[in-house]
Amino acid sequence: MKDKNQQEKETKNDNIQISPTNEAIIAGQPLSFYLNAIIRPVLVSLGVLVIAEFTESILYLDWIVIICASSFISLALIRKKEIEAIHSLAAGAFSGILIGLIISLFRFFIHFKVYLFFQIITLPIMFAVLSMLIAGFIFWLVKDKTKSTFTLSRKQ
Repeated sequence: MKDKNQQEKETKNDNIQISPTNEAIIAGQPLSFYLNAIIRPVLVSLGVLVIAEFTESILYLDWIVIICASSFISLALIRKKEIEAIHSLAAGAFSGILIGLIISLFRFFIHFKVYLFFQIITLPIMFAVLSMLIAGFIFWLVKDKTKSTFTLSRKQ
């Protein structure tokens, strides 16, 4: 007969998802799934924003770039046919955080102003929320409603 502590340990271990490669699982997909989906659009977005920062061309270019990047990521994930809304939202959040964090750090070290220090925190959060909204909207708009439902959880 098992004691109470051993039974509690076994129930706690049942809730943890561990992949064979010890990779983090987010919403049923490994972290490499999201990184492979967002790496190219994030790099292109960062290149455009770095060039725009040096040329000081368009004031709202960062918003335009994040909308285009999250739309592209959502459309690329929809083409894979095996995703749900949570995957599109998670990829949008990751891309928004990455773009916002790298651009805010770049701006802080290039211009070195005090107010840019606070953008290191706020810009990734704003970009993540905006990117999640755009990715979710694109998923809802494009995904065929008869074949898939807009669910945020994997449980049916």
